[in-house]
Amino acid sequence: MTDVALILLLSIALSWPLGVYMARVFSGERTFTDFLNPLERGLLG
Repeated sequence: MTDVALILLLSIALSWPLGVYMARVFSGERTFTDFLNPLERGLLG
């Protein structure tokens, strides 16, 4: 039972920051992972 509660609490705690990050990515704004862009362009061509 405590495992279920822990997963539920983690899901609730991470939903807002993850949602904000995804909204920034999909709208084309800068994010903290932009430093990986050269690596992504190199791998994906």
